[in-house]
Amino acid sequence: MPTGFTFHSLSHVDAALGAVAGSKIGVALVTPPGAAATGGPEIYLEMYRQGHAHFPETETNAVIDCGDDAGIAMRALRCGWRDLVFTGDDDVRKKLQDMLEQLGGTLGRSRPYTIDLIASSDPAWTVQQALYRSIPS
Repeated sequence: MPTGFTFHSLSHVDAALGAVAGSKIGVALVTPPGAAATGGPEIYLEMYRQGHAHFPETETNAVIDCGDDAGIAMRALRCGWRDLVFTGDDDVRKKLQDMLEQLGGTLGRSRPYTIDLIASSDPAWTVQQALYRSIPS
């Protein structure tokens, strides 16, 4: 899996994608835990889409963390998310898995490791440093 970053804003998406623009390095962008319930899956998907439009050549994917909220997971699917993390009920999980398989998406049982860009005063530098450390020499 590519190096993952938790994004909270369009500037975080731009920082991550800008850092890998022109390279074959991929990044995964993941919403903050619980943020889908407060900001809404639509807001985070739009941030990702706008950032990807700025850097369309980048190798990237976006994952929404729905926690254990089945309603948020369904809302995320309806608005266009295809890669979800869902930690809730196994029966709901099975149904989500079936839907995502039909759509070509993925369903994670736990949140992937990410570097949270909220704590960085310079997200682009943070991304570059993380990517530099993850590339084998």
